[in-house]
Amino acid sequence: MLLAEEMLLVAFDPEAGSEVLLVSELRWGLAGAVLIDLVLLGRVDVSTKADGGRRGRIVVRDGTPTGHGVLDDVLLRLSTGLAGQPVVRVIRVLAGANLKLHLLDGLVERGVLRRSERRVLKVFVTVRWPAANPWYREQVKARLHRVLVHGEQPDVRTVAQLRLPGRAALKHIVGRENVKTARRALKTIKAADEPTGDRRRHAVREICDAARKEASRGE
Repeated sequence: MLLAEEMLLVAFDPEAGSEVLLVSELRWGLAGAVLIDLVLLGRVDVSTKADGGRRGRIVVRDGTPTGHGVLDDVLLRLSTGLAGQPVVRVIRVLAGANLKLHLLDGLVERGVLRRSERRVLKVFVTVRWPAANPWYREQVKARLHRVLVHGEQPDVRTVAQLRLPGRAALKHIVGRENVKTARRALKTIKAADEPTGDRRRHAVREICDAARKEASRGE
């Protein structure tokens, strides 16, 4: 399952099918998450000084399709115009690409969520996305719970999930009784996420920082 899909599962109440966080923050988080998914698959990178050009630019390392529609659409956009642009600019473009709806539709097709429509006042139609199979969401929450409450060492993907904007409130992940413990763990994780020589970790960190910067603008 994609990092972006996992973020959506935690962001939606499994029974009500409604979001449990600010929509504006989620779009920035999803934009960053799809880029990170491509980084972890070896398709995309972020330039550094060692590349001999300008740092902080999106670079396509491998244009081979991933087999996932949303990622391949983004990869194509990068390959045909967005590559070479600063990470922040790419994040802005992807944040307006309606990634959420495409990702939600994909989760419905695979039987993870279901689409529920309801007409309000016989005029307005509201759409909710309750869980069709709650097992997937519980697996994501269980992994985050092990990291935030029991001290399990997070991998680069989990660190990204915790640092990207649009993460659900800690009370929805670990329960109210564990929020203080989770906050301390999150602070430790962020402090430990320092620059290293690992290209993949560098790219993930740059993308997370850019997404958080854009989310903080409140647009």
